[in-house]
Amino acid sequence: MSYLPTINAPATEMSSVNEVLTQTVNIMDTLDLKEIVCVFDQALYAKAAEISWKHEKFKNLILRMGAFYTICNLLSTIGKRFQDAGLRDLCVESGMIAEGSITAVMEGRKYNRAVRLHKIVYEAMMMLAWKGFLPWIQVNHGVEAQHLEEAFRSISTFHDEVSQASFTELMDDISLTRILQLFQEYIDSLRNGHPLAAFWVSYLNMPEIMLGWLRAAREGDWLLHLASIRAMIPWCLAYDTLNYARFLTYYYATMSHLSIDHPEVHQQFMQGGFSVQLGSQSPFGRIPVDQTIEEPVNRDTQTTGGTKGFSVKRAAVERYYLTSEYRSIYLKQLRRMLGRGMSHLSHPDLVMPIITRDEADVQSIEKLLEDDWTNRFDQNETELVSISTGTLSPPDVARDLLDAHKIGAETYEAFKRDRLEDETPKTQFHDKLTKKRLKTFSDIRKNLSTNNPNKVIMQADRKLFAHMVLVAENRHLQMSDVLSHPLGPLPWALANGEGTLRKTNKAALARELEKQVLPAENILMLSTKIIDVMSLVQKMKGNDQTFSQLAESALTQILHEGARSERIDVIFDVYREDSIKNA
Repeated sequence: MSYLPTINAPATEMSSVNEVLTQTVNIMDTLDLKEIVCVFDQALYAKAAEISWKHEKFKNLILRMGAFYTICNLLSTIGKRFQDAGLRDLCVESGMIAEGSITAVMEGRKYNRAVRLHKIVYEAMMMLAWKGFLPWIQVNHGVEAQHLEEAFRSISTFHDEVSQASFTELMDDISLTRILQLFQEYIDSLRNGHPLAAFWVSYLNMPEIMLGWLRAAREGDWLLHLASIRAMIPWCLAYDTLNYARFLTYYYATMSHLSIDHPEVHQQFMQGGFSVQLGSQSPFGRIPVDQTIEEPVNRDTQTTGGTKGFSVKRAAVERYYLTSEYRSIYLKQLRRMLGRGMSHLSHPDLVMPIITRDEADVQSIEKLLEDDWTNRFDQNETELVSISTGTLSPPDVARDLLDAHKIGAETYEAFKRDRLEDETPKTQFHDKLTKKRLKTFSDIRKNLSTNNPNKVIMQADRKLFAHMVLVAENRHLQMSDVLSHPLGPLPWALANGEGTLRKTNKAALARELEKQVLPAENILMLSTKIIDVMSLVQKMKGNDQTFSQLAESALTQILHEGARSERIDVIFDVYREDSIKNA
């Protein structure tokens, strides 16, 4: 691997992209190659595709769309769909992501954190799904429950001797295969069941696309790469990332015909040549081509010793970048001579501190989902609600959320048929795509106010600040003391811009309190038991019950929870007077 010289021109101009393609063809001729592959991000891929369509000299140049920024686009789509359905609050309250970083993670701008987040949440939800699977198999397939014991026994045997041969034998086990088939039937029943379960099953599908995409790059699995693209396109169309949707469709079509148009390149891709192996001794260590430039060149250039703290003069920084590829080569050679940065048979995610931290985060999220919030896989939950706040989605929002993939799939089929496959298309490839503007839980909060709440608050802050300046001058106050107070109607540490309470990591506080006390069973003296009544009420089923019946059920549950205590003090947050009387 080597680095090409920098072209001193704006990347967004067509002339710059044309120069890149021309230089690529020159390299192909110099190396006496029949064909050559060039990888771009989406914005440059669109320009490169237009140029290659118009010029015959680029016919042997295979254009690929980079995987790194494409996966960032998928991460932002997941965040847009699920963040206000409870995912955002789940991340903050479990302690996985700080409240100040969660917005960037949900928007896909923090790649490593976002990938780790969805892996952890996916694992926690799959554990909850397996817990629901066990009673389901007893009810619907009781005669096949013996396969479950056989599968557990095979897995235990595999843990005693982990090897490729034992893994292959495990995957061929009849009992395990049957259990996996039944589990898929259970997931399908959730997908076709009540709205809340169907909605969160769709969450399981989206991280699976992400994990498949990453695995394809890591292992060099070209067919899995194409399958991940195909699964991603409907979500891009459903949530209006139209540039990616348009050109991913074209990219998928061209790559699917690669075995016919460019058989030698296809053979190379089937052998894993579409991703880069930086270290020869690291299995599962390939990375996408466009991410490769982030690892050596950009890392060496933009960290300490590079442009960080180098100069505030723009011209000096530009001259520094013009020689960055040579500097990166020298650093690489120096590290190799000193034996630093060499590849070893290890992965950072497999060291014990990381494993321990990941397991703790999975347990924290699972406990929060199972004990404190609405169970998203509950077959008795007939309404689509936010699992963190219990907010009920209006019919139009619920319809858009549940039908999003179907709408995206239908749009993809129409796009492919009318713009790519039709020999005399009535709709051209670049014609405008209509945005779907599907609603999510984020739109519920917007509909509560006729005006933009953020805009109103900004105007109020500006006026308040002007008044504070005038008062401070007249009364000879220090501005440092004045500005120590919040400028908004609510303290920013407690509330968001629109007035809703800011989520905090309450689970961390509970863990710290639990460290200071003994288990309740070991306390002999009179004690107090604290009961979160709102958590109890939210988990109760109030279907077809009056307020009186619901209050009696809540009181019965409270007495059951506090049966071991001499006295029960309960704080209610109730909105009906008759509920208080009945309680």
